[in-house]
Amino acid sequence: MAQSQTASMARTSISVSEKLADELYDRKKRGESYEDVIWRLIEESEECPPRPTARTGTLCVPSTML
Repeated sequence: MAQSQTASMARTSISVSEKLADELYDRKKRGESYEDVIWRLIEESEECPPRPTARTGTLCVPSTML
């Protein structure tokens, strides 16, 4: 997953709010890095259409949650 994608990539830092850092921490699975969490969230968002509207009422459940 993300570890193999980033092995040869340059490293950088980003600043996030304490609230977002806490949210990322809460979403981490055992053994995951913050980068792994971000990649997983990106992959999950690409599986789903844009957020549902009141009119469509559709809900996407990413395959990682099945």
